[in-house]
Amino acid sequence: MKSTPINFIVRIKKQKEDALEYIIDAYMPLVKTIAMKIYELIQKEAKNEILFALTQLEELDRNIFMMKYYLEISNSEIADSLGLTKAAVDNRIYRGKKVLATNPKLKERFV
Repeated sequence: MKSTPINFIVRIKKQKEDALEYIIDAYMPLVKTIAMKIYELIQKEAKNEILFALTQLEELDRNIFMMKYYLEISNSEIADSLGLTKAAVDNRIYRGKKVLATNPKLKERFV
């Protein structure tokens, strides 16, 4: 291959592409692993904050929240299991959300 300015530019581009491809192949798994660990820590921290915030609620309201958001039980089923009306459960969830929304970190989740 004759050495011309165009050939030189083509060779340089190819080297850059090869280097970039190597970097991506070599470090992407590491970046993904780190990102996943950070995500897991954030999720765990958020869950702990919510559980701590739930301690601000009365025991009945705390039980309702646990059933609704952790066990994913419907409001009607919660009402039946606790001997309340569905409206009472709805009201307790509404008021509980207002209490939890006073926590700045949780406000966006419950408003």
